[in-house]
Amino acid sequence: MKKKNWKKKNNKALKERRTERSLPRTKKTLKNRIRDLRRLADRRPAENLEKEIEALSESLEGASANRRRVEVERKNAKRYHKIKFFERQKLHRKLRQVRRNLAEAATPELRGIEAKILEDLAYVEYYPKTKKYISLFVEGDDKTRRRRAKMREMALAAAAAAAAASSEKEKKELDDDDDDDDDDDDDDFFVAC
Repeated sequence: MKKKNWKKKNNKALKERRTERSLPRTKKTLKNRIRDLRRLADRRPAENLEKEIEALSESLEGASANRRRVEVERKNAKRYHKIKFFERQKLHRKLRQVRRNLAEAATPELRGIEAKILEDLAYVEYYPKTKKYISLFVEGDDKTRRRRAKMREMALAAAAAAAAASSEKEKKELDDDDDDDDDDDDDDFFVAC
């Protein structure tokens, strides 16, 4: 009997020491927090509490979906980095060659080839990060060609949106710079003594 009692005392002392050390608790994952909130809503069905819990649960689900999307993007970036790198190298090499030929003799055919290469570069750079990458230089069946064409449209649309956003940003910066130039005229700091 005494041995059993001794173990209980030891166990209690161990628990106390463990709480005294206050080891950092692990942070609950979003999935666990969502599950806990749903369980809380089931236990206490008060209307005001239920609405708050539902709103918080929806925001956590959105954050969880965003986190899964980021994980998929990271996985695809790691998986397709080498393929994209080699395709970019090939395209840059072709582009240099075409621009050299354009410097010698500018023909509409070479300009068309240059435009196609620039589109291919945009395809590689702006390809949707959540989708499986379809290589430019590998021939495939009709299904693969259709998917590549669809992804090309998406990538080119993303490239156009990025170009529009950067041009708006540059325009805004130029407008801000023009406003700053007017302020320098009123400044007495640069007046000669």
